[in-house]
Amino acid sequence: LFKQCHMSDNSGDSFELSLVGCKCIGAYVRNKKNQNQICWIWQKVRSHDDRGFQKFLDKVEYSEKSILRYERVYGQGFISTGGLETTKELVAKLELNPGQKVLDVGCGVGGGDFYMAENFDVEVVGVDLSINMISRAIERAIGLKYTVEFDCADCSKKTYTEKTYDVIYTRDAMLYIKLYPHSIGQTNIIQIILQVVETWRSTSNY
Repeated sequence: LFKQCHMSDNSGDSFELSLVGCKCIGAYVRNKKNQNQICWIWQKVRSHDDRGFQKFLDKVEYSEKSILRYERVYGQGFISTGGLETTKELVAKLELNPGQKVLDVGCGVGGGDFYMAENFDVEVVGVDLSINMISRAIERAIGLKYTVEFDCADCSKKTYTEKTYDVIYTRDAMLYIKLYPHSIGQTNIIQIILQVVETWRSTSNY
């Protein structure tokens, strides 16, 4: 799509546009339950640059084919052990109430978020570093009348307003924070999260 945007400078370096993020427009999701309005974020990069951990996730761990394989094992919308049944067990511990705002850190392809929104009438924002997974989650959300939005972002760098959410839900994300070469650490991630949540209930199962 962006081949025409390739360019070279006087030193011979080649540049291109790299997709670094995508997200639903929150106002449309909250007011109209419409996930069709999407913002795509591109960045000019050197063609030979290492794209880091996000590239590893999208090219290796969670390539489009890998996501489909996970879903064949765990069920549509899920890439973690136990699929829907484990999600039900963990979400039950959150004691959700209608109208609460939930932040899902490491939301994957959104199966847990759809489950929470449909069964507990909560507003959910799912955040994940993988472009492939967020793109698939957004595709699945289109046409569903849930207040669920998705954001491709690095949770260790994203800024939030204090006490934005009532509950935070996370499963496998903490495992990858340890692997992330520029990680600020699990303890610091939790400290960041605590600033934006009214109630901390971690359901990480590792």
